[in-house]
Amino acid sequence: MFEINKIYMDNASEDERKIISKSKIQKIDKEILPVCASPASNVNDIDNFQNKLNNQLNEKKKKIKNQGIVSIDSNSLPIKNKNELIQFNKLLSESNGNLKNEKTESFINDKLIVDKDKNLYGVGRYVDHVYCVFGKYQLKKSVIKVTKPDPNIPISSLDLLAIYTKAYQYMYKEQKQWFDYKKTRINISNSPHGIYRYGINDIHYNGLSTIIEFDTFLVCSFDVDPIK
Repeated sequence: MFEINKIYMDNASEDERKIISKSKIQKIDKEILPVCASPASNVNDIDNFQNKLNNQLNEKKKKIKNQGIVSIDSNSLPIKNKNELIQFNKLLSESNGNLKNEKTESFINDKLIVDKDKNLYGVGRYVDHVYCVFGKYQLKKSVIKVTKPDPNIPISSLDLLAIYTKAYQYMYKEQKQWFDYKKTRINISNSPHGIYRYGINDIHYNGLSTIIEFDTFLVCSFDVDPIK
């Protein structure tokens, strides 16, 4: 079983960034989870993290089913894949906007779920490292290198989100420590990650993600928006 608390994190070196840019891409996946979590989430226990996400999604399902509308956009549904939205809106049209119709309800129940077994990211079995890429609301792009305790243990897409969340917290902590040492809030551009505008508690994942698979490592990014 993958153990999130045994990962090791550090900033990727310039040489490692060059290796990533020159390596052959095996596969690219997008929007792997209908997430509504926050980078500030506690991910020390994957099962609890999964339960919390599914509780949030269940609330979203209830709200959707009570809307009784003929079409839904990406802001109403935490699924950003355009083809899936087209498919879902077609089902809505066929059922005259009945969100409690068997087909539409089945679609909602199937898509709006986080299942670490169902969403297994199989290539994780052979992955030594995960490189987490950050750049939104930052003056510079950051790449955090995450080393798995055992490359032979597979990671699911949920594990990957937990890894990315841990890396997010690592990055914000490093930025804070830099400012605490400097005892100033000026020269943000000189700080380790150039983070500005939003604190980690002010943003949440919006469902957009990109996972790039290489031979022995992954590069991932989960997009965020401000919490309104």
